[in-house]
Formats: sequence, C-alpha cells, structure tokens
Amino acid sequence: MLILYRLSITTKLALGVIAVALVWLLLPNDGFARQCSHVRGRPGIHSLVEILKLRNGIYGADVSYYQGIVDWKRARATGVRFAFAKATEGNAHVDHCFALNWANMKDAGVIRGAYHFFHGHSSGATQAHNFIRAVKDHHTATDLPPVVDVEYTTGVVATPRSTYIKNLKQWLITVEQAFAIKPMIYTNYYFWHSYMKDSKEFDGYPLWLASFNIHRPKLLHPWSSYHFWQFTQSGSITGINTVVDMNLYNGSMESLMKFLRED
Repeated sequence: MLILYRLSITTKLALGVIAVALVWLLLPNDGFARQCSHVRGRPGIHSLVEILKLRNGIYGADVSYYQGIVDWKRARATGVRFAFAKATEGNAHVDHCFALNWANMKDAGVIRGAYHFFHGHSSGATQAHNFIRAVKDHHTATDLPPVVDVEYTTGVVATPRSTYIKNLKQWLITVEQAFAIKPMIYTNYYFWHSYMKDSKEFDGYPLWLASFNIHRPKLLHPWSSYHFWQFTQSGSITGINTVVDMNLYNGSMESLMKFLRED
C-alpha cells in the first residue's frame, strides 16, 4: 500500500489501464459487456398489433443482445407465440442476453428457439461445440430445433464456397448428433442464390427464410417450401423497446406443435 501511495498519479492511471486491459483479455466472450441490460431504440414501422388486424397467423420474433431485456409476457400478450434468441456466434462468442431470454421466454409461455450466427471461414465443429456448450443442457423437447444463421458476413467473399459448405456441414452434423434433432437453416435469397449458388446439399434441413416482403416470401431453391418466414426487420412489438425482426410460421399452431414433436 505504501508503494502504491508514493506512485505518481500518471503511473497509477497507467497501471489502472493495464489492469482493465488484462481483465478484458482474460474474461471470456464479452469482457465487461456480459450483463444483459435495458435498451431503448427507434420503434419499428410494422406493428404486430396492426398486422394481426389484417392477417391471422402464428407470429414470432427473433432477438439478440441488440434488443436488451425483453418483457416476454407483454410480447406474448401482444401476439408473439414463438421466438428465436441468438445464443452464439463464431468459435467462442456467447450472446450476453441469451440466458435471460431463454429463461424468460419459457416463463412467458413463448415457444423458444436458439440460433448460432455462422462464420463460414471457421471450423464448423468448433462453432458447433460453442453452440452446444451454451444451449444443450437447457434445451427440451418443447423447444424449436437448433438454428444456424448463414448470410453474408465479414470474410465470406474471401472464403471459397467449398470451404464454407464443408464447415456448414460440420456444424449441422455435429449439432444434430448432440441434440438428436435435425437443425434448421436460416438464410436469405440473395446470399443463397449468389454465394451458395442454390446448393442442393442442404435441402433436407428445415428452412427459416428471410424475405423482406410483407405480402409473400420469395421462395428459395432447392426448397419447395419453408417453415418460418422472417418478413421484416422493422417490427414493433410491445415489450421490446427496439426495432425487431418479425416472423410468421407457415402453418397452424397444431402443425407447429406437431413439428416440435417430430423433432
């Protein structure tokens, strides 16, 4: 203590910066940004309340740390019946709102699912194990299948398509073996058509299709249909304080429950 007392203010500040940097490096994933918190952002232009007035259906949301703490009970009262929460990304990242979202979705009676944001240049097996560590022990038979989110990201254009496909296959196979469930693929028309060249190697997996057309999705080859349709990135849902993605299940609640049981 005496030695620290005699140090100059500049030296103390320097030591403090070094200590902060060391903690940041040693803590896994997000360092100090690990606690999920309330956020407030701009509202979306597509209100779930208004959409339900125009068209009945089984609607849901997908969220990540960006939405902060969600009031899932209010969201369900508004009409949210299912939701996907981001769990992991790449080799080691865990979304710091995932655990809270996962528990609160169940408490609110929202059918829940978890997704992994895929990095095509990284080992599919390593990424799969990151997802498995975060999700498997908490996943139940009443939850949606695991999801891998494949889309344009940093480094994709520099990654050979054959490498991307190999890594994606590794992720899907590893996760399916761990969960004993066939995972679902989330993607969009532009990425799958332009980069994946409408690959037919994955059409045996359920599809969650992103197609931002409020009226009807643009179907994606080689799939002949889809299970979920993400129709807007500009949604507004009571209980979620930011703009949010909204989705529609392609079927009835009865068929959705059957989908869960089949998996």
